[in-house]
Amino acid sequence: MNRLGPSRTTRWVIGILVGAFFAVPLVSTFLFTLRGREGLSLEHWAALFDPASSAAIKPIWTGLGNSLSRS
Repeated sequence: MNRLGPSRTTRWVIGILVGAFFAVPLVSTFLFTLRGREGLSLEHWAALFDPASSAAIKPIWTGLGNSLSRS
């Protein structure tokens, strides 16, 4: 083992901090999408597949398709 490297505890602390740095915004964004009019719901996720609102979100699907397609 390299004596100049950080200890096992230090590596764990750094790993947890870096993980939290990325996990907190992702979890917060996901929880925000679950907010409905009366608490937590899946209404925003269900609207993605609702034929009545398909015209409003068509640019999103077009952009997603363009991003995933090869040029």
